[in-house]
Amino acid sequence: MRQSTIYTSLLAAASSAVAQSVASVAGFSVSSMVPAASSIAASGSSSSSSAVASASAAPSGGAAPGYSTDSVEVILEDDSGASSMTAFQSVLGSAQKPPTGSQGPFTTLEVVVGSTANQALRCQVLDEAGVPIAATRGVNFDVTFSDGDGGIWTFEEPVTVSAVVCDDKFVGKGFDVIAKLSNQQIELGSQTLFKNFVEATTLSPTGSSGPFQTFELIVGVNSNPALRCQINDKRGQPIVALRGENRDTTFSDSDKGPWTFERPQAKVGEIICDPNFVANNQPL
Repeated sequence: MRQSTIYTSLLAAASSAVAQSVASVAGFSVSSMVPAASSIAASGSSSSSSAVASASAAPSGGAAPGYSTDSVEVILEDDSGASSMTAFQSVLGSAQKPPTGSQGPFTTLEVVVGSTANQALRCQVLDEAGVPIAATRGVNFDVTFSDGDGGIWTFEEPVTVSAVVCDDKFVGKGFDVIAKLSNQQIELGSQTLFKNFVEATTLSPTGSSGPFQTFELIVGVNSNPALRCQINDKRGQPIVALRGENRDTTFSDSDKGPWTFERPQAKVGEIICDPNFVANNQPL
């Protein structure tokens, strides 16, 4: 037993000497090259403990740190490459932010509502004048936008966005009325919002007075579907427009699309919406 111990000691010493020689040639010490067994054991124990601790601290389900299922994201994009993703955490009441990263111009919008957030939540975007911007998705035309797994909303033309607003009181069209004026020939549009419409109201067209070629009325789901509006020119005279076999000076929604001005390139002075207006169909 003693001879075995001596032999082992001699072998260890020889190995150490060889290692010292190799280390000397290489230019570093044996202690740095071959750590003690006790150090290796301690290091292994420490690494294992750290790995276990890290695994215990990792969020379940592979979710990234800071991720929350009650968040809301408003994604604005354009084919030219402009993009913005504005995130809201736990929207209760109303929340407003400037768009993150860029103000546009943008052509599309998408609202992504987290799985535990209010699925009925709606958001809107404001232009540089603080006016809500309208967009379409399928047959829907609105100024407040939901997720609803319905995908992307599209703006009629590229828009610059000054603010993104999410509010749990927003509803789809609701009592709002939107008067939409367009001129496809010169890519000009105006969307004038009659907020919570209940009585006769006169407004100037938002953003531009034209010239315009068409008018479309969008009546909220809670408003009177028979509501009609009149468009006056700069001299205060009613503008005549056509839709199908109808020729009139007051215009309804009825889900039948836009009215075309009889005299195109009309300049608009004011828009009047009144629950007392009735059809005044005139001969073609």
